[in-house]
Amino acid sequence: MIKIQCDYLNGAVAVPTEIIDKHLKLAPAASFKVLLFILRNPEGTADAEQIGMCTGLSVEDVCECLEFWESNGAIRVTDEKVSEQAYKTAVGNAKTVQKPEEEPEQPKAETEGQPEQPAAETQPEQQPQQSEPEQSADVPSNETA
Repeated sequence: MIKIQCDYLNGAVAVPTEIIDKHLKLAPAASFKVLLFILRNPEGTADAEQIGMCTGLSVEDVCECLEFWESNGAIRVTDEKVSEQAYKTAVGNAKTVQKPEEEPEQPKAETEGQPEQPAAETQPEQQPQQSEPEQSADVPSNETA
C-alpha cells in the first residue's frame, strides 16, 4: 500500500478526478507539475515565465503544458493581469519548500552496461615476508588437513 505522508493542516490541493481519469496515462509528466502549480494558486498565475521559475521547467516546456491543458479544457488562458499580491503569494508558496541538498553527480563509467569495477584501495606497501624453510617429508607438520 502507498499512502501520502504529509500534514493537511497547511492546506490541500484538490485535483479534479476527471483530469486524473482522462489524462493521467497520456499527459506529459511535466504537464502535471504545471497543473498542480496552477491548482495551488487559484487566484491565478502570471505567465509561463512565473510558472517556469517556480516549477523548474523551461518556459518552452511550460508553454507546451499550458497548450495541452487548454486544448483539453482543463484551464483557460486569458489576457487578464494577476494582482501583485497573487503573484507574490504564488512565488512565495513555491519557495517555502526547499530542495534537498543534492550530491554532485558522479561521472559514469565509459563502459556502460558492464559491471563497475570496485575502486582500488590504496594500502601501505607490505614488506615481503621471508619464506620459512620447507620441512622435510619425515618431520610431522603442525597443520591438520
